Amino acid sequence: MTPRTAALAGVVAVMLLSSAALVGQAPAAYKTPRTPWGDPDLQGTWPSTDMVGVPIERPVEFGANKVSLVLFPPKARQLILEERLPLGRILKDCQIAHSTMAKAFFRVQPDNLIKEVLGITQSKSLYGRKATILDPQKRPLSEIVEILPPA
Repeated sequence: MTPRTAALAGVVAVMLLSSAALVGQAPAAYKTPRTPWGDPDLQGTWPSTDMVGVPIERPVEFGANKVSLVLFPPKARQLILEERLPLGRILKDCQIAHSTMAKAFFRVQPDNLIKEVLGITQSKSLYGRKATILDPQKRPLSEIVEILPPA
């Protein structure tokens, strides 16, 4: 792991641990619905007015990615360990069947490290997501937390 990757992973870990502050707290009487496997049940219609004009797919420049290397074929595993290509490019080039399941979306005010990495000077809100990439047997190939650069 490169020093830059380690620093990014640390920042994202702190963000995950403080996600309650980002999302807010539910009233004590409310119980979050859960899926049979224990994750929050996010089914339903969600307004996305904050995301108007933000493309669904665009390059990510800041994030952390926990990868289950044993589930990848040798060529893909090698490319992942080289840390030169985005995981999405590797999945496509190696023709690895997968699906992506969004777990959460969030808005964050960038700190100095995020501003530096993304090359921005303003403190405008940025958006991100937590997602899991699954293989056809629904095993997690990757768990991702990423922040998108400004549009």
